[in-house]
Amino acid sequence: MSECEVCAGQEYNGWPNRETWAVGLHLDNDYGLYEYRCGLVDVMVASHADWVAEDPVSRAGTRAVFRVADAVESWVRDEFERVFHPMEAVKQGVVVDHQAGVWRMMVSDVGSLWRVDWTRLAEDWVDELEGDDE
Repeated sequence: MSECEVCAGQEYNGWPNRETWAVGLHLDNDYGLYEYRCGLVDVMVASHADWVAEDPVSRAGTRAVFRVADAVESWVRDEFERVFHPMEAVKQGVVVDHQAGVWRMMVSDVGSLWRVDWTRLAEDWVDELEGDDE
């Protein structure tokens, strides 16, 4: 399990900390977010199939996990920024969609993203994908 030193010893519901648990919970409990998240995982793993082949026992040991973690973190951070700076998004021509309320609730529940263990979430999602393939 990957943990940052600051987060060590603060496990929450089987996750490294509350923030990691809350992000995973929100992304997996809203159908629209879940579908988008699954799509990101699928694309990252499929586009790095040669990396997955490096470790035939478990995809969690491959660099694909880090690509998944980076992609999901980037997506979530972008959406958090839209919540914090909605007028900036409008100026850039970004249309605020029906998910805006879901993201606001997530921001309120999660708070800061700095403690989120993106790699741990990605490991779980890639393992989930591996289970779907069987």
